[in-house]
Amino acid sequence: MGWDVMEKERLLTRNFVLGTFACFFLTMVFFVYFTGMSMYCTGALGQSSLVAGIITGTFVAGDVVARIVFATKVAVAGPKKAAVAALLVGAGLTLLYFLTDDVDLIFVVALFHGITYGVAETSIFTMVISGLPEARRGEGIGYFMLSNSLASCIGPFVSITLQSTGAFTMMFVFGTLSTVAALALMASSVPIPGVPAESKGFRMSDHFERSSLKVSLIVFIMFFSYSGVLAFVAPYGESIGLGWYASIFFIMVSITTTFCRMFLGKVYDRHGENRALIPPILLFIAGMFMVATVLNGPELLVAGLMIGFMVAMLNTVAQALVVRDIPKERYSVAISTLCIFWDLAFAVGPLAHGALVDNLGYSENFLIMGCVAVAGFVLYLVLVGVPGARMRRSEERVNE
Repeated sequence: MGWDVMEKERLLTRNFVLGTFACFFLTMVFFVYFTGMSMYCTGALGQSSLVAGIITGTFVAGDVVARIVFATKVAVAGPKKAAVAALLVGAGLTLLYFLTDDVDLIFVVALFHGITYGVAETSIFTMVISGLPEARRGEGIGYFMLSNSLASCIGPFVSITLQSTGAFTMMFVFGTLSTVAALALMASSVPIPGVPAESKGFRMSDHFERSSLKVSLIVFIMFFSYSGVLAFVAPYGESIGLGWYASIFFIMVSITTTFCRMFLGKVYDRHGENRALIPPILLFIAGMFMVATVLNGPELLVAGLMIGFMVAMLNTVAQALVVRDIPKERYSVAISTLCIFWDLAFAVGPLAHGALVDNLGYSENFLIMGCVAVAGFVLYLVLVGVPGARMRRSEERVNE
């Protein structure tokens, strides 16, 4: 392989490294606030769990609004400019949490804070993915998403540790410093030119990438199923006498997500989406049924390991798929479309799971979610898997 080709396929560019670390700090902000805000509202402000849930959900709602409204604006401004602007405003908003204990004002701050988070994350994802060589895109996204895996483990740990000591102010300090760190990293990145604005009128295509909808629907269904585990495995473990094992369940998930993102992202590049996704999805389904019928602690931990494969691989491959056949100027819209469905799964999932748990019980909820995952797998085969296999065979015949 010549030097020019090696340079063209290089992964560790300046923007890749800076974007990966910026994503780590930004995701830390999400998990610190998402896991800590409810305890802050009930413990420090004396509000009900309902109010705490609404404020926490408002942050996610702002995130979704940002992805719908600002996706094309990220492309027009360029991902660096959009990220820096969003993080600058976001850093200012985090300071407002120190200055008020008024619930109505916190509600407004959480909404706009979520908007800045959505813009910043879309911008960082767009900058990193647009700089990846097509032949190594799955591998590159896998390495990039290691930042998400680590933050999803460290963020909740920091938040829960600070909550347990009542140090809510330090939680906000941590969130502000993480935002500033992400801002500094993105300010040091190499600018990517924006694309010309096309239309001032409302067009659905400005906010959603149609070609991304099939993959995004699969992501919604599978992570809707997973959100039940995320929300209720801890109380479920307590209810069946496996509280300690439930407390380290997500460490098991993190182990396999980290492994996948380090070593298995290239499976998509070499063999396509079916070999990259079908085994992890089947492991996820088996893991969900294991959680529902678990008899002992080690079995619960093995289920966590199995579930982690799907969490990592679907996350990675979905991002590669939605940008595979579209021009670069549509990357931000495609990624935004995917993330909207992703966020909605975690926004509406816990509400549905809570209703099922109240009426049927934990085990029955997980059984139902296992069946939901089976339906998602069948839909994957119909919408993505079978058409993708046919396309790959056609390309192989053309290249023969």
